[in-house]
Amino acid sequence: MTSTNKLLRNEESYVRLLDGSGLALTSTGGSLNATFGGDVTSALHDSFNVNATLQVKDADLNFGQAVSGSSLPVVVASDQIIPISATTLPLPTNAAEEHAPVGSHGNLASAAALTAAVATSSVDCQHVKALDVFGNSSDGNTFTVQYSMDDTNWYSSIHSANPGAGQDFHIHLPNVGARYVRIMPTGNDTTATITLCGKQ
Repeated sequence: MTSTNKLLRNEESYVRLLDGSGLALTSTGGSLNATFGGDVTSALHDSFNVNATLQVKDADLNFGQAVSGSSLPVVVASDQIIPISATTLPLPTNAAEEHAPVGSHGNLASAAALTAAVATSSVDCQHVKALDVFGNSSDGNTFTVQYSMDDTNWYSSIHSANPGAGQDFHIHLPNVGARYVRIMPTGNDTTATITLCGKQ
């Protein structure tokens, strides 16, 4: 059956098949042809089956999972509710996970010997906007915050601290957009403990 054929059902117990010109399809020896002008009948509606190949724009439709071009279009009503399971989405499973902090004490340096102009390790701060850097240094130094999106290419920010020898320091970083953060010490080699942390 091509896309121009029509399938009509009247009020009786039979189905009439018409071609694109409105002419009835015919049957000879159990097969439809173009020479018989009668109706195809059945005593019961439920016992009459039509086995036909459906087409959209002259392309056969395929059953099962297929590309959208070989599928029937579906319209969802505006008042139709489509249930979505949270187990299929990357959502936190509990409140503790949702608000889990990033970072731990001494994660950039823990009583570690730092060489001037050699950066600390980095911390992945994805999904965290507000960060704090704090710690202490045995010698007078400048600690500059650096940002990166790939943990390879680094850029110095305007945020820094200049603690004196043996002093504590703190840097607050609001609205951080970069994914990776680290500290670049300059000035003197020093022993320092530096923590980078934040909350979602």
